[in-house]
Amino acid sequence: MDMIRKVSLLTLLVLLIVASSSLSARPASESIASASNTFGMDLYQEIDARESGNFCFSPYSIFSALSMTAEGARGETEAVMRRVMSLSEDRETTRTEFYSVNADLLGEYRSETIGVANGLWVQDDFPVRPDFLTLTDRYFDASVSGLDFINHAGEATSEINRWVSEKTEDLIPSIVSEGDFNENTRMVLGNAIYLKAEWSEEFESNNWQTDDFVLEDGEVIPVTKIASQRHFDYYGDADWNIVKVPYMGGSLSMVFILPREGNPGTLKPVDESLVRFWMNSVRSELVQVTVPVFDVETRLALSDILIALGMADPFSSNADFSGLYIPEDGKRLAIDTVLHQSKLEIDRYGTEAAASTVVGIGVTSIMPPNNDIVPEEDLIIFHADHPFMFLVRDEVSGAILFAGRISEPDPIR
Repeated sequence: MDMIRKVSLLTLLVLLIVASSSLSARPASESIASASNTFGMDLYQEIDARESGNFCFSPYSIFSALSMTAEGARGETEAVMRRVMSLSEDRETTRTEFYSVNADLLGEYRSETIGVANGLWVQDDFPVRPDFLTLTDRYFDASVSGLDFINHAGEATSEINRWVSEKTEDLIPSIVSEGDFNENTRMVLGNAIYLKAEWSEEFESNNWQTDDFVLEDGEVIPVTKIASQRHFDYYGDADWNIVKVPYMGGSLSMVFILPREGNPGTLKPVDESLVRFWMNSVRSELVQVTVPVFDVETRLALSDILIALGMADPFSSNADFSGLYIPEDGKRLAIDTVLHQSKLEIDRYGTEAAASTVVGIGVTSIMPPNNDIVPEEDLIIFHADHPFMFLVRDEVSGAILFAGRISEPDPIR
């Protein structure tokens, strides 16, 4: 009897250890995804206030490039970057979580095509800390190339653009120009993300037709619509209609966020907690979904936006990036430019999208820049005939890979 009790207790202990380890592993991706989403929705509100018309961007791409950059920050510069980006103060935890999310995004089990890449381009003979190169290789799988920004800015520009074009399947043929670099440039850190995914079920071919779209000023334009009537994850309240349209395999979805008719045409502010609430509240419903096809491309200079969010220190002469290089001659480094470009297109078959972010680091002479219908169910109508927001969300980690606003789809000519 004692032997049986001992075996039972040992079995229980093993089960508790396994359960504990599986539970502790799960928050890793959720934690980094939550930080990326919080930062991404903060960015969305700033971009929304500055950009007119349609726009798109990749929160995860920007978050990835800046997280790599933060690995070289120290003191107040690191504290500011981590605070604005909602990153954990524990560097090792952050690195491990990033590795986990990226490895999962590139998992062979996925039905969609996803590519995530990171890169470093370093001024020839610049004294980069070996441990910085080691950790960016280990946790971010970042490639490293030596370039001469000082004497051959044109060649450096071409090399970075070639890398971005290759990693985005030519959707983004270039992101930087020769004027983005100068004699102060010492390093560029970059991220690129690409995805191509088919809907879990194609939108109906007989619903590929015209529709009216009401702009914010009340003007009505004709657009090409796609439509489908079947079960979708849906949530609705007095202010919003939310519908998730899954991609093949179920590990990605596009979330359409539509203000209720009668509300102002301009989308209200949306933050990460509201998105999380929606994702926890959606339920399978019979929904008739009608949305316009769209193709949106946006280029953003993010320095002013990041400073507005509270990240001024990394752009200033007080910046401390001593974890990135071996200081010499009393020179200090600071971020001098952050550029982002994104492109996303949907049609009845699916979505193709890409984005890239580059962070330029330079010597601090630069100050901060100012189908089947079930009769007994009620049919919900989701008709995106006025401005709406969209997200492309990884259902495994919860990370928002792309986000944007469509206020004026391409009209039919």
